[in-house]
Amino acid sequence: MLLNSSNIAHYLLERGLISAQQIVDGDYMVVEAPRRNRNFKVMKRDRGGLFLKQVSQWDEASLATLRVEAHCYRLTNEHQDFAPLRNLVPSFHGYDERRAVLITELLTGGESLAEYYYRHHAFPTSVATQLGQAFGKYHRLVQTAKTSAATPVFPKRVPWVLSFHRMSPEYLQNVSAGNYQLLDVLKRYPDFGRILDKLASEWKFESLIHGDIKWDNFVLIPTGPEAVTLKLVDWELADWGDPSWDVAAIFSAFVVFWIQSIPLTPGTPTETAMAQAQFPIEKMQPAIEAFWTAYCETMQLDAATARAILRRSVLYCGARTIQTAYEYVQSSPQLSPLTFLILQASLNILTKPEEATQDLLGLTIQ
Repeated sequence: MLLNSSNIAHYLLERGLISAQQIVDGDYMVVEAPRRNRNFKVMKRDRGGLFLKQVSQWDEASLATLRVEAHCYRLTNEHQDFAPLRNLVPSFHGYDERRAVLITELLTGGESLAEYYYRHHAFPTSVATQLGQAFGKYHRLVQTAKTSAATPVFPKRVPWVLSFHRMSPEYLQNVSAGNYQLLDVLKRYPDFGRILDKLASEWKFESLIHGDIKWDNFVLIPTGPEAVTLKLVDWELADWGDPSWDVAAIFSAFVVFWIQSIPLTPGTPTETAMAQAQFPIEKMQPAIEAFWTAYCETMQLDAATARAILRRSVLYCGARTIQTAYEYVQSSPQLSPLTFLILQASLNILTKPEEATQDLLGLTIQ
């Protein structure tokens, strides 16, 4: 059964999520919001709304990712060891395995972190601190959870980007010419492969990680004139893995946000364009520091452990930034100047992590 705006009322009634009286009164509204999946926003006047996600393709890969996301919400809702996640994710209302439908609360009145940053043209340390506390709390406490409750559904894979440089072009299907060019760039710089191989060999399986951290997956819900609550959505790529990958993705999101704002025009030297960035990295550094400080404090890290995690996270940041470059050219016939700049930043981070830590991210190595 594929859901649509005509039959969704009957589906919700069958599951007890709306009443017959609400259907008669028309006391709800359905809005389709398709992306990779079939998404529906159900808004009701008398109480909070619902968000329904159903796969578009009935293939095993699509079903598996939705199953993983549902498992994350179920663990958060039912397993005490995963309770630290409850304030970070939308409320769970159920998963229909037969119809491949995930049902959670609808986050009304919110905006993505990207929209928030664009609208305010600023990077409040209060939001970054909340980000660090949320990740620190769930990484610290979930690491102590009974992994038997979590691991059967999770594939426990090392991120593909750490071995992408080893792939032969003939094994890549349905990728763009831009992706082929990106792979060629990686193969032309041996430092990429050497460092990525080392990172892959050091990967740790010790915590639940989101796996797809980007500003669009953070939703900020207003809770007061100046206050917001942070929610993290789209857990389809979650896995049991290295928590430093989530930290790295936060670092990378800041770096890419800066690079995206650089006005690259033909004939303009890169240094000149970088000085004209709409969102200079220097303006983000206080937020990066606030995030990292809150994360370390919440994780209760001693100085030596914090240094080790920071170094691994910075190196992972370089790898995660390569992944972002790959995503940018998935439908492109060639690498753009922006993608080249992202790749250059990745190489600089991977080969000079100490300089990247201090000069790019604005963090002090103690």
